[in-house]
Amino acid sequence: MSLSGTRRAGLWLRSIFPLGWFGLLLMSWEPPVAAAVRPPNVILIVADDLGYGDLGCYGRTDLRTPHLDRMAAEGLRFTGFQVPQAVCSASRAALLTGCYPNRVGILGALFPGAPMGLHPGEVTMAEVLQARGHATCIVGKWHLGDAPPFHPLRHGFDEWLGLPYSNDMWPRHPTMTNFPPLPMLDGFAVVNGDVGPEDQAALTARYTARAVDFIRRQARRPFFLYVAHSMPHVPLFASERFRGRSGAGLYGDVIEELDASVGDILAALQETGVERDTLVLFTSDNGPWLTYGDHAGVTGGLREGKGTAWEGGVRVPLIVRWPGQVAPGRVHSGVASTLDLLPTLAALTDAPMPQERVVDGRNLASVFTNAPTSDVEDSFVPGYYGANLCHLRWGHWKRVFSHVYQHLDRAGAGGLPGAYIQQRTGPALFHLGDDPAEAVDVSVTHSEVAALLDQAGDRWRRSLGDGLRTLVGTEVRPAGFAAAFRVLPEGDGRLSLRATNAVVQGVDLRYGLVSGLEAITSWTRTSDRAEWELVIHRTGAYRIEVEHASRPGVRDVPLDIFVNGQRIRRALAGQGADTFVVESPGTVQFAAGGRHRLEVRGATPSGSALDALRAVVLHPIP
Repeated sequence: MSLSGTRRAGLWLRSIFPLGWFGLLLMSWEPPVAAAVRPPNVILIVADDLGYGDLGCYGRTDLRTPHLDRMAAEGLRFTGFQVPQAVCSASRAALLTGCYPNRVGILGALFPGAPMGLHPGEVTMAEVLQARGHATCIVGKWHLGDAPPFHPLRHGFDEWLGLPYSNDMWPRHPTMTNFPPLPMLDGFAVVNGDVGPEDQAALTARYTARAVDFIRRQARRPFFLYVAHSMPHVPLFASERFRGRSGAGLYGDVIEELDASVGDILAALQETGVERDTLVLFTSDNGPWLTYGDHAGVTGGLREGKGTAWEGGVRVPLIVRWPGQVAPGRVHSGVASTLDLLPTLAALTDAPMPQERVVDGRNLASVFTNAPTSDVEDSFVPGYYGANLCHLRWGHWKRVFSHVYQHLDRAGAGGLPGAYIQQRTGPALFHLGDDPAEAVDVSVTHSEVAALLDQAGDRWRRSLGDGLRTLVGTEVRPAGFAAAFRVLPEGDGRLSLRATNAVVQGVDLRYGLVSGLEAITSWTRTSDRAEWELVIHRTGAYRIEVEHASRPGVRDVPLDIFVNGQRIRRALAGQGADTFVVESPGTVQFAAGGRHRLEVRGATPSGSALDALRAVVLHPIP
């Protein structure tokens, strides 16, 4: 079956819905070698609301971060690394997809029970590495939608232990009283329905223990471990072992416990013998939440903090360690962002990149390994907050566009927030190499640079939109909405599970147009599956109809349907390429009404005969 010319349309369809020891490190470092047959393991550790200036290797002197400082000494430290938006959900969407959050429709921070989340059609870092054969695990905070279609296990992760959103979204919030109990999940199971203060104090240790356990269990195969710490996001909690230990207040205790967590993870790599096979990265989702005062981090002299597009909000640490591949003691000052991690990790692991969709990140593998490369600083990098285009980067130049932002008026203390005031900035131009604090506007003396960036800004507005000018971008893919994936009975009681209602899970599996009709195509792996959430009003038996097309020349199409513990296996007849047929593989019983889930798998270990699935229809039997 040829899908030439239809892939792009299919994607549109899917979207709508002291020096001595340092010298020894240099002597022991080996030049990068070609990737082995086994790809490297990847561990990505992300702190929550950690400030750019919060670590010893980034200038902080009143607390101790020996393990992260060691990572920096043994690897690569970035000083110009940033996030696309300085807020939880938007930042994490960009991290995992390599796409600007505006492109994938995730802005701000999603609240409990939000009807939206990261669209199941987006391809995450976990799915890319899963396709390369990595075991995948997330430990910690998700915050990309808590409705079933947006679960981490439906975005490429094999396992998950953690919280569905920020740890302050609980009934004990200091200023908001309408949050439900905060749950902790292990996979799909709620293992603690009401996380309390004692549980929060154990979060970092519990996440670390699960991460170490995963490393030990998976050491014999490639793995991807995403450790998304809840700390140092407020409310701050440290375990008894670290409480009061730092001498720098509770915030210092929390940072030192996070640093110890990194130490435990590095020790597990050494213990299991995979230290040299593992690329470890440490960063933050955005800058410090300054309104919380002594419960917030520091920006290291950068302007403003979380919730703004100024450097204190978007610039974060990045430390990269990979013995034998990443040379020790290097510092990279060029522009890079979390968007770049997905294509970089794909290149370093020889994993397949998502096809037929725009990915905004750049491959920085040559920066990691210090290989000769062309300049990677020539691109224009937009900086949004919400839907508003606030600035544009070009190397060390930063063009700020006129916008309103929150400025700290009074810092809080003891876990209570202070107050912000709204301020407006006019257009300005800063050279961050000379002026990282964004204090001196040089737009008059460098008007040609300002004009160049203004023109580039207009191109980004057309592409991703700009709320400041009420522009809707032409190249955006909306977020997923839970209700769009729920199938309700029609007037005669039947349920039509169409391709456009499915949550699809598979690296290549996607929506496409086949003979002008919407279908789920590219079934290539036994793990490929399509799922629907459906609502049953009428109990009893239902006859199943499947509308499908097979691969060219194939007349025997294996198909498995799972629902309510029932498995219906049937070899469908098929009619070959470009021809849809409707067949009935059997019946299914619904003993109770309400919500149910139906899953279709169409691949065998030797490959798939199924080429396209257009619909599954359930007809009530009188």
